[in-house]
Amino acid sequence: MPRLTEIERSQVITLKDDGKTWAEVLDIMKNKYDCIISKRACQNLVKKHKETGSIKDLPKSGRPRKLDVRTERVIRRICIKNRTWTSNQIRATVAANVSRMTINRILLKYGLKYRIAKKKPLLNPKQRRARYEWAQQFQHWTVKQWRRVCFSDESIFKCFNNSHTIKIRRTSMEAYSPSCIVSTVKHGPQVHIWGIIGPYGAGPIKLVKENLNSLKYQTEILDNPPINSVCNAIQFPRKRGIFQQDKAPAHWSKSTKKYLSDRNVPLLPWPGNSPDLNIIENVWGHIGYKIREYQCTTASDLFAKIQELWYNLGPEYFDKLYKSMPQRVRNVIKNRGGTTKY
Repeated sequence: MPRLTEIERSQVITLKDDGKTWAEVLDIMKNKYDCIISKRACQNLVKKHKETGSIKDLPKSGRPRKLDVRTERVIRRICIKNRTWTSNQIRATVAANVSRMTINRILLKYGLKYRIAKKKPLLNPKQRRARYEWAQQFQHWTVKQWRRVCFSDESIFKCFNNSHTIKIRRTSMEAYSPSCIVSTVKHGPQVHIWGIIGPYGAGPIKLVKENLNSLKYQTEILDNPPINSVCNAIQFPRKRGIFQQDKAPAHWSKSTKKYLSDRNVPLLPWPGNSPDLNIIENVWGHIGYKIREYQCTTASDLFAKIQELWYNLGPEYFDKLYKSMPQRVRNVIKNRGGTTKY
């Protein structure tokens, strides 16, 4: 029988105070308030009201706590010190004899939920310091100033990318049905892409063949068409665009820097291991997510589909990315050069 609400309990008391018989009380509660209650329950409720003057349930003690607050804080500290430990491993270090569920309940109380760890590039102290100094240098740049920068980068896309998990709905008997399995290829076709973006749209996207050294980078990527004309073309109104590239060996070799200097291409200083500061990484992620929807079986089909997705990105998308740059810089300063959420 469901527990009565306070309103229903009040009705029982009121009806009995009005001189109704128990039969009349039960009939009214059933027909008028759609509440089925036994005679014994009504009698106990009236008796309790006369003795205590209240219709609320008395506080219940419940099962006594097995762990005190101090022990709970110890469990929390153990978890923070050993982030990869399971609840069973933490349980083995606690002096009290508690269950795994108790450990989980305590950790959830402090907001420590078991989650998948984020993957980010390793930053050594020198790189953290370089990122922090770079962020301090550009912390006062406005969105308008960032719009002068043309961001570039490379990425690899695979026809059969097995790095993500795909969830489907199936019965227990359809585990190996062709429509319920994800096909995998150990060494599937892949493409190596170089691209550049500006504040109002995407620039050229190019297919990188074989390993990219300094000479190939200069002749096949930067010189066709000339990088200074590319930077100016994806600016609006046309200005002298600042070129950004990461610190890959082919990008920052002496010959490449001389190549750019001879052609009067302004180069944005860049800290190493900083994909979170390069907004083109978001474009690669967006295309990588969308490409899952297509069944590309060859490298040429994959490159064609990437080109289609690349050139269909609207100016609003790039505007949003450029507006995030000041916040990215502030996050690096806040984290003292450490990894950010981007």
